[in-house]
Amino acid sequence: MSIQAAFPIAITIALALSGCASNPADFGHRQVNQLAEQRGRPVPSDSKRMLIDALLGEPLEPDTAVALALANNPNLAASYAKLGAGAADLHTAGRVRNPVLAVELLNPDGSNERSQLGFDLVGSLTDLLTRSARKRLATAEFAALRQEIGATVLTTASAAERAYYEYVSAQQMAAVHEQLAHAAKTSLELAERYYQAGNISPRQYALAQGATAEQILQSLEAQGAQAKARHALAEVLGIRSGAAWQTLKRLPEPTDANYSLDDLTALALQSRLDLAAAQARTNTQANRLRFTGRMRGLGELDIGLAFERETDGTKLTGPSLEWEVPGFSPNQAALMRGRAALEAAISEHQKLSVAVQNQVHLAYAKLASAKTKADLYRHRLIPARVAATDRAQEEENFMLIGSFELIQAKQDEYASYIGYLTAVQDFWFAHSELRQAVGNRLPVSGTTNTRPVDVETLFRQRAPSSPSHHQHSSNPEDTQHHNHTVSPRKGQ
Repeated sequence: MSIQAAFPIAITIALALSGCASNPADFGHRQVNQLAEQRGRPVPSDSKRMLIDALLGEPLEPDTAVALALANNPNLAASYAKLGAGAADLHTAGRVRNPVLAVELLNPDGSNERSQLGFDLVGSLTDLLTRSARKRLATAEFAALRQEIGATVLTTASAAERAYYEYVSAQQMAAVHEQLAHAAKTSLELAERYYQAGNISPRQYALAQGATAEQILQSLEAQGAQAKARHALAEVLGIRSGAAWQTLKRLPEPTDANYSLDDLTALALQSRLDLAAAQARTNTQANRLRFTGRMRGLGELDIGLAFERETDGTKLTGPSLEWEVPGFSPNQAALMRGRAALEAAISEHQKLSVAVQNQVHLAYAKLASAKTKADLYRHRLIPARVAATDRAQEEENFMLIGSFELIQAKQDEYASYIGYLTAVQDFWFAHSELRQAVGNRLPVSGTTNTRPVDVETLFRQRAPSSPSHHQHSSNPEDTQHHNHTVSPRKGQ
């Protein structure tokens, strides 16, 4: 085979190989979803509209809220769109640049001569020689991108879980504060009757008015926090906060599961997708630097076919070769950039590795602290407050203390319920934070308890009792008649 024939064949083969590069199936969405599912966060595959209708038909639970967020969160959809750009880079890396066709038509000075015609068809031989290596590097980059998007999926799931618990907690807090405000109003009515009867001083009555106003303000703040939490949850779920959707009304009680900090840290280093992506990018940068070093002496190499028709009609055809001789600049700048990029990737991976371990340790400490606080409230403080209220009730019945002291004891008891709800909320916040820090399902150990926290029922059962008959009297003379049975006494 002649050289003239071999070069066109080479160009044809290069073009054929370039056309063999295919786009990744579904731009990598399926692989991303598999990474999330392996870590306990399955991404729904149903139609979005059907899924939304199905999930919003019943009160949302934590798992269904997460599923809705993974299917409908707009920011997550934007992250998935990055896969298209990554797939385009992978597609480009597997192709050879299109050949360049150059045409020349030169008119002669003599009238008896023909115009000179020439053309060159030139393609990049460098692209053909480096195609396999470039595609390997681009494939590794695309795998790292999939891991980064998978990490975003897990972050979105954790954000939805936290927003869910925050909204449920806000609903429960608002309900308790509403009943506290109602109890304060009842106490104020009693204080007003005492004041009208002359049994309490103006200062005591003013204190009662201020305490009631404070409870009402706290109830209004709790309602505002509930509205804010609903808006935040709706944002994560990608739905309207004003739509007719509901969640459960009560937080679940903290679980009794025990975790090993060392096991959780090891699991995080193995499972975290953002850490895996950072490691993959470090490896890719190292491979890219080695590739740049190997290619530093090659330079740009183009191969082509040239045709020329002279003015006398003679036709010339043959191969052409263009080589960028790397004599003055043997790709030093690319090597320097490659080394800098590798050092940055190594530093980023090291920083993220330390951050992951610190995140696990912090979330673990928060979870343990919240569990301890919840247990102290549930098993010590609340029973102590209940017992104190019972004893105060007995002492008030025997006129050993006044009604306001009983009311104060009950308010302390109710405050312990709010503290317990806050501790339970903090537990589930920390639980979600720990799962995000680990980047996977938390290992199952110990026992779990999914009973809802029913503080409102306890609150209703222990609502302020009605004052005795003499306390109900609206006639100051009747109240004064029974003054020996009422405490505090006038002037106290």
